[in-house]
Amino acid sequence: KIKLLDDYLGGDGIRRKELLLLSANSGGGKSLVMANLGLNFSEQQLIVLYITLELPVEMIQKRYTSMVTDIPQGEILNRGTEVVHKIKHAEATHGAIYIEQMPVGTTANQIRAFLREFEIKNKCVPDVLIVDYLDLMGANSAVSAENVFEKDKQSTEQLRQIIIDYDMIGVTSSQQNRTAATADA
Repeated sequence: KIKLLDDYLGGDGIRRKELLLLSANSGGGKSLVMANLGLNFSEQQLIVLYITLELPVEMIQKRYTSMVTDIPQGEILNRGTEVVHKIKHAEATHGAIYIEQMPVGTTANQIRAFLREFEIKNKCVPDVLIVDYLDLMGANSAVSAENVFEKDKQSTEQLRQIIIDYDMIGVTSSQQNRTAATADA
């Protein structure tokens, strides 16, 4: 549990069938916060599926390895034996974290198809779905390229429906535009 975040969310934290949308400007740490949330859920023995539409899987794996082992990312390759030992310990005490790269423009229907394959292959459904990030998703139906609001609205509603249908916890993010990034709180 992350007490400060739980307090902001009414004391109960993020619950199943809810989608948490993080919003920040470019470089504001959205992916890092989502990775930390994923690790936090994993520490609660939950199964986490992290779908990246932006960052390479290797970068996210390295980030998680650093967080789990408390070894700086730049030192991971040089401390192989220690990393392996700490990862094995974490595997025994944490839920699994799966990381999957999907292309920019991936739709909710494509995520649903992936979840069906995931369930068949792993004999389980993730407890947590993290999508990095919402702005890079496409809508299930065609939307004009000029109508970003409608595309984002449809993508959000469709992703939220997956969270509801699979009884998962959902986390995603959205990049603020220049007006939102400079607006007063």
